[in-house]
Amino acid sequence: MPLNETDKSWIRETIENANKSHGWGKAVKFIREWSGVEAAVAILIFAATQWTSYIEFRTTTNTSLTSMNDKLQRMQTDLSGLKHDVDVLQIQHSIAVIQPGSRATPKDVGEAASRLKREGVTLPRPPVTEAARSLVQKVSSDPSGNTWNALSRVLEYVSFLNKQSSPLLTLEPFSGKGTFIILPHGWTGQYAWFGSSTYPDVPQFHPIGFGLDSNEQIHEGPAFLVLSGAPLTLDGHFIRRVIIMDAEVIYDGGPLQLKDVYFVNCTFKIKPTPRSRSLALAMISPAIATTFFGA
Repeated sequence: MPLNETDKSWIRETIENANKSHGWGKAVKFIREWSGVEAAVAILIFAATQWTSYIEFRTTTNTSLTSMNDKLQRMQTDLSGLKHDVDVLQIQHSIAVIQPGSRATPKDVGEAASRLKREGVTLPRPPVTEAARSLVQKVSSDPSGNTWNALSRVLEYVSFLNKQSSPLLTLEPFSGKGTFIILPHGWTGQYAWFGSSTYPDVPQFHPIGFGLDSNEQIHEGPAFLVLSGAPLTLDGHFIRRVIIMDAEVIYDGGPLQLKDVYFVNCTFKIKPTPRSRSLALAMISPAIATTFFGA
């Protein structure tokens, strides 16, 4: 039998009421249909059940996160240990490379010297200077410049080792008047006087051929002049009893006279010339202090 308009209206109203009974509407309908006490009890039971599930979820999650954090910390410790082992092996390799009789290439020797300096490894000076002497002999037959670059790195390592024998280890600052010096034009580093001495064993730094030695009349003066903290050009100077420290040393192969000069923890920018090779040999002499006359 077909539906009349009354039946159709009832069906539409029933469907609309059912759609409204979702989400908060459903909850409101539930509370309206139940008594106040019954609804409150039901809500409490629901909250307690859900809270227990929430606590279990948090506990399980926290346990998992703690376990993951422990694993990550152990991995980090393992990686740190592995890096340390690799560093040790590299240092051991560098020590072997720089020893006399090593068949390493000049490039390898230079890299080994740089690594040892960077890591603060102090070797006995003789095998290092022997490695430098071997490179000096090979320089003239290597037009590529690789051998000279390697020699510069070894000289820098020798300069680093010179810290162990620097006169500054035993000298006190000089409180009196310093000697007469003429430093290179534009030099921006620091200088200081150390120790006590008498002429001629006093510091000097001036152009070659400057003229009369104005320090002859000094009865008591400093034993050393310390120059540090800025690039220093050697060409064209007479330098005596000077400690050049923590500086970039520049030499283009020009006239130069050195007497009892210490290079301590320096870097070098030296142009490869015959006079530069002679200077390199003077810098690796057993005396540590460099004496060189390349006028």
